[in-house]
This record gives sequence, structure tokens and C-alpha cells, in this order.
Amino acid sequence: MGLTNINGVAPTLEEAKIAKGYFLAKELEGLENICNQFMLFAESKAFRGQKMTMEELATKLNILLAANDYPVLYEYKSYLRSQANAHAKNELDAYRLRLEAGKPKPEIASPKKPRKK
Repeated sequence: MGLTNINGVAPTLEEAKIAKGYFLAKELEGLENICNQFMLFAESKAFRGQKMTMEELATKLNILLAANDYPVLYEYKSYLRSQANAHAKNELDAYRLRLEAGKPKPEIASPKKPRKK
């Protein structure tokens, strides 16, 4: 399925929808680096009492990404999220089917007899 980071033994739908769950360790370090740089920028503005709009924050983040040679998605549309979530659900369903195909069916366990004291 491609997920590299999950909680537990099998991925959940919520985990399948989170893009960073597919990142390798080195990619997660890069994400952390960019996040730290952006937080330092935002904190610096706050310490100086300079207010920022959400649009200005988004613009500055894009500039920071470009300065670090990361691709910037200027034309991102919100409808892509629903497509990505549908794709993640389809992939998770296919993954679960493959897992089930490789596992023997569980036997019905007989009820346990109460232990005598």
C-alpha cells in the first residue's frame, strides 16, 4: 500500500488519508525542517508585534518552500482532497482484501469453561 508510518498492526482509513504517512524518514526530517523554519518566521513576526493575514502566511510559506527548492502548488484546488481521500480508501480496501486472501479463516473457538477455585 505504501504507508510507512502507522499506529498498530494495520492501517486505518484515517491513516491512509494522511499524506505524510507515506513519507520515508528522510522526507519526514525535511518536512520537520520546513515546519521549523516557518514557525521561526511566524514567531519573529509575532515578537515584533506584526500582524499577518492568512493570505500573507500562505504567500510566505510558498516563498520559503521555493527558497528550499521544494515544489509549490499555487493552483491547488480543494476538490483534489476528495479525490485523494477516495483513492486512499480504494487502496486501503484493496490492501485489506490482499491481507485477507493470505490469511486462513479463523476457527470458532469453543467457549472456555469457568475455572474452579
